[in-house]
Amino acid sequence: MIAEIELLNAQNFFNEALFDSENLDMDIIYDSIDCSNAAQKIAFEHHDTELEVRCEAYLGKIYYMGLKKRDKAKKHLSNTIRLENTLRPKSFQNEDWF
Repeated sequence: MIAEIELLNAQNFFNEALFDSENLDMDIIYDSIDCSNAAQKIAFEHHDTELEVRCEAYLGKIYYMGLKKRDKAKKHLSNTIRLENTLRPKSFQNEDWF
């Protein structure tokens, strides 16, 4: 799927920015944010909530580790938890537990 490829591109850009050079390349970090946002929009359009959660979590990681913007990272990570809770079943009464 195209969204997964965009997320992989975001991860590759972020790893390149952090680990491949001595200086932090902010242009590559912003490219990573752009790819992650594009992947999230595609996942939303295709109703792929699980991939949308992964993109949101990765955005939180970029803002926390790369840009050191803790407030924005907290918003993304809180949104990740909110989206993840939508994936849980509403009732466990009809589910087999054994």
